[in-house]
Amino acid sequence: MKTNICFLIILFLIFSCKTKKERLENLITDNTRTYINEELKNSKDGGEIQSIKFINSDSLTELDESLMYHEHLKKDININLEIVKLQQEKANLYKSINMGEKEDSYVFKDAKEKSQIHLDSAQYLLLKVQKITERLPKLDTIKPIYLLNKVFVKIKKKNATIQEDTLKITSDLNGNLITTSEAIKRVSNKYK
Repeated sequence: MKTNICFLIILFLIFSCKTKKERLENLITDNTRTYINEELKNSKDGGEIQSIKFINSDSLTELDESLMYHEHLKKDININLEIVKLQQEKANLYKSINMGEKEDSYVFKDAKEKSQIHLDSAQYLLLKVQKITERLPKLDTIKPIYLLNKVFVKIKKKNATIQEDTLKITSDLNGNLITTSEAIKRVSNKYK
């Protein structure tokens, strides 16, 4: 008798967990469908979703979030340094073209000022990257804070072509979609 009751309780727990998981998968699929439909309405190519299927979900921890932000900052640093290089080349080119003019001309000063602004931005971002690097060993690697979901989408475009693709969608633990810019904003607040 006791074994039957234990068996029923275990069976109930298994089915209740599975339904919670299925509800989350359905919510993520529905939210993804809504998001893609809105994007298709705003796109010039347009189209409609023929099918969408949830594949799997993986958890993202605080460490994953910080590593993502670390990579984002490194890209921003490289962009700023590239702009610095271009502005300095512009200033040098202007200086070589107008040899007789002084270095205090408007175009030369403007290029140098913009170059310095982007150089300062790159240095500021580099300090943020160093802070993140120092904190990486202390970050939580177990507790999930986001879900990285994979869904298979089949879209019929306006020109009657079919596009099939696997998308990675980030969501919170409740299944609400999070854009990359929102995730970056959230993590940047942690590293002020």
